[in-house]
Amino acid sequence: MLNHITEERRRAALATVREGRLYDLGRVLDEQVPIFPGRHFRQRL
Repeated sequence: MLNHITEERRRAALATVREGRLYDLGRVLDEQVPIFPGRHFRQRL
């Protein structure tokens, strides 16, 4: 289905937007996030 999303269709969709809001759909993960016992969260860069 992603093959059907062309630049022209994207421009047409953006042209219909009158106003909008931005929502952050990501989750903030750090070592203080509550987790189930026996699990852990570590992020290494």
